[in-house]
Amino acid sequence: MRFSRALVCAAGLLLLRDQANAASFDCAKAETAVEKAICADPSLSAADEKLAAVYRQTLAAAPADIRPELVQNQRNWLVYVHRYCKPVKGAPPGGVSSCLGDKYKERLGSLPQSLRTVGTATVYQVQRFDVATEAGTDGADDTGTMEFTMDQVAGTRPQDKQVNAYIRILAKFPTIETQAAKPGRLAEPSEEIVNTYRLIAYTDHVAEIQVDTWDYGHGAAHGMSDNANRFFLAQEGKELTADRVFAAAKPWRAFLAKRCYDGLVEQGIIGPDNKVFTGTAADLEPMVAQPTHWEFDSDGLSVAFATYEVAPYSAGEPAVTIPWNDLRPYLIKDTPILELARVPPQTPP
Repeated sequence: MRFSRALVCAAGLLLLRDQANAASFDCAKAETAVEKAICADPSLSAADEKLAAVYRQTLAAAPADIRPELVQNQRNWLVYVHRYCKPVKGAPPGGVSSCLGDKYKERLGSLPQSLRTVGTATVYQVQRFDVATEAGTDGADDTGTMEFTMDQVAGTRPQDKQVNAYIRILAKFPTIETQAAKPGRLAEPSEEIVNTYRLIAYTDHVAEIQVDTWDYGHGAAHGMSDNANRFFLAQEGKELTADRVFAAAKPWRAFLAKRCYDGLVEQGIIGPDNKVFTGTAADLEPMVAQPTHWEFDSDGLSVAFATYEVAPYSAGEPAVTIPWNDLRPYLIKDTPILELARVPPQTPP
């Protein structure tokens, strides 16, 4: 079995011990634990070859000017996996193979998303990864990870450039890039962090970016996730605010709060057993009035709440959807949200 000639060659990464063999890894010369694990496990070998095929397809479909970024992504991932899955003190037997299997499965699921279409735009991902390890107090190594993914639009229109710049600022990409240049600076040994900035809807006038963060501190009962949506007016170069959606003269805050309160009660989220939120509908107004809680689609407006915001951890991130017909009396006439959600514009009553 060869170590994915396409992956190693196309990514330009010398993961192997001998540079002369980097483009054609001979398992007879495997020396590192990662190399030996891949050579010894038929399922890992098959996953490696499958990933190489998916990578080739993705690269072939990409516009020429963004291929270098996709190559860089794969190079970053290969280095990350090689560092993360190497043997560490205190790891159980078979840990390298198990680690590689998990990471290959994750990558096979995520790689097709690195190039996709959103609206009429071609969107690609920028990815950075890091691993940090330190000796634990129990004698075993403590290894933490950081996985960062940020969408960009493959376009040259002014609004495309505006959206790309906004996402980079939102993701603090200059800082991420500086830290990623030095292994071990982006990650923390005691944490596993995943940050994703995903463009989920895009028109000529407005972009919707979903910001997902997940953080697990080693030793904690569970990880913590936080999801928020940002809306960017591409041609105006600024974030969308509530006054570009709802009419100031209408009691839209109270309307949203009441509908969300009733919806959460109906779902069993708010009730006598909920010790996290014990307030009234009026207490929800500051939350539901924030665009970061909103997501628009053809069904209407979904108002989502973060973990622990209105319910215990077991409830996840509850959401309430309000149909367009109920929203229209509160909308301004020219709100760009209707275009984003692909809802026919109508004059609100």
